[in-house]
Amino acid sequence: MKNTKIRRFLAIILVQVMCISVLMGIPVMAADSDFIIENGILTQYIGSGGDVIIPDGVTEIGKHEFNNTFGGSISWIGPFSESFTVTGITMPDSVIKISDMGFADCWKLEQITLSSGLMEIPYMAFLRCRELRTVIIPESITTIGSYAFGDCSKLETVNIMNPDVQIAADAFSMCGNLKTVTVAGNEIDLNSVNGVNRNQNNNQNNNENQSQNNRPSTQTRQEKAEAEWNSAIQNREYNDRYLAMNNILRENGVAPYYYENTIVTSDMQDLSDELCAGLATNLDKVTAIHEWIINNIYYDYASLYDGTLHTWTAQGVLDANRTVCNGYTILFQALCWAQGIPCVYVTGATTNGHHAWNLVELDGEWQWVDSTWNTFNRYYGNNTWVDGDKRLDYFLCPTMFISTDHGAKGFRTINGINANLTNQSYAETQKLIQEEEEKIKETMKQEQDELQKAAKNIAAAASAWAQSEISTAILEELALSDLCENFTPNITREEFCRLMVRLVEKCSGQDIDAYLKAKGLSVNNKFTDTSSAEAAAANALGIVYGKSETQFAPSNSITRQEAATMLARTAKLLGLQADTPVQFADRSTFASWATESINFVSGLVDSTSGYQVMGGVGNNTFLPNGTYSREQAIATALRLYRCTNFQKPPMEFL
Repeated sequence: MKNTKIRRFLAIILVQVMCISVLMGIPVMAADSDFIIENGILTQYIGSGGDVIIPDGVTEIGKHEFNNTFGGSISWIGPFSESFTVTGITMPDSVIKISDMGFADCWKLEQITLSSGLMEIPYMAFLRCRELRTVIIPESITTIGSYAFGDCSKLETVNIMNPDVQIAADAFSMCGNLKTVTVAGNEIDLNSVNGVNRNQNNNQNNNENQSQNNRPSTQTRQEKAEAEWNSAIQNREYNDRYLAMNNILRENGVAPYYYENTIVTSDMQDLSDELCAGLATNLDKVTAIHEWIINNIYYDYASLYDGTLHTWTAQGVLDANRTVCNGYTILFQALCWAQGIPCVYVTGATTNGHHAWNLVELDGEWQWVDSTWNTFNRYYGNNTWVDGDKRLDYFLCPTMFISTDHGAKGFRTINGINANLTNQSYAETQKLIQEEEEKIKETMKQEQDELQKAAKNIAAAASAWAQSEISTAILEELALSDLCENFTPNITREEFCRLMVRLVEKCSGQDIDAYLKAKGLSVNNKFTDTSSAEAAAANALGIVYGKSETQFAPSNSITRQEAATMLARTAKLLGLQADTPVQFADRSTFASWATESINFVSGLVDSTSGYQVMGGVGNNTFLPNGTYSREQAIATALRLYRCTNFQKPPMEFL
């Protein structure tokens, strides 16, 4: 399987809890040494917690960068993310921006006063802040992003003062105790807030007795799950692309090669037999296996952040009681295989990034199961284990439902031998696992070599100067297939929009619809001459504008200065900053509206190749009104992608 690198609030907001909690929180000035601040951007909090006052002069609550074992630098957790000791936050008015996930997983955060200069509560800003009960959002706040208060399990009341506020559909997803949301004094229907109550009544599972006699009947759980699916589907729009991908996989069937063998150790066989004892049907057995996994296995957040992320084996998950998505997937697969139930490992993309989950065969029909997304048990390192809610949404769920946020790309066997030996020793098991891991690595290397060869063959039709970059762009899934059929034509406005939208998806790790939701944006295709979803999305993001209020001119070729303008807007959308621009000899010929953008993209350098994102055409000239080909566009998209330095772990590990 290819290891693709990809890989993710406004006046004053006062978040209150019970009166006694607020009265107990008396802010104490934190020492400047408690913060890492660079050019006014607070990137990391390293203090001891309590009620924290952020120093005056900080302009942005940024992101904390850390290195992972895959060689990339990932900027995707806020400076207060996972600060388990912080109970209160007070910001100076100098702060004008909070980055995504700025306060995610602040489990003890009870109150926060934000700067009057803020205008947005962004993506996952207060995700899993479990002590928040009442939130008052003043009139100055215009946007509440996707999952802004996701999984705030104690949140009961939200009062929003601005009647024109834009609220992402899933801003309060998984807030199981949320009872009231008012906007400008008017109570809104909770059913219009995606996911709010889908988690209710599942807390009983936290301490659910795992014995056969005390487990709820399969029929009861299935009826409950179906009710949740039907309700959720009414409030969720499925993704056409995901639906198509999932249907292709289901309709093509799964060959026996993919599910006949795996490493089923004696420990797993014993556990599977114990869970399924006395159960007559495969449905009952799969239900019991799934319940045990979501109640007993914890998502390993620590490994994502401390550089220890690795490929899990099923036995390894069983021994550690923690893992990430690939481990949940292979463990479910192995425990099913121990009962002779066909089950495969699915890889693909979700609205949160690359992912792995299962297909299991029951009564001749393949069913979707995502154990990872059905549990909120978390392990944060330092022996910190946190029990979370459980749900059934992604257990044997319909294709229509899972297609709202999961798109399957393929399936494969993880571990290809049967190691279920009656008297097998631990050492023998470990040897078999090590041998199989080496086989997996070799297979993945061979597949990567084949992909590289295929990419080079496709790129060979391009101009000599572009072949290497186009080959890499194909491997990075940046080069759109139809643009690779002929590299020499001038690229059109619509084609360039599609290329930029794909770039944004790669850099953000999100489907463009999810990215727009996270930004609090909605798409309104006002153009009468194109139905392109990508053109409408690029317009909503400010990457491109129409030729008039209703005309987009999708088939028009773009000039070099138009390309530079769209590239610069995309780069700024992704948070990039340029260095010294090239002083082109023909700069007096630049259109006034394009000069700043040309300067920007010529000062933005891809450190991998050393090329400017967009340079000159020779003799220190830019030729602003010159044409721009498909191969030039693909090459510059790759360079811009590399400038973001945004890399994600392979899909199997998330």
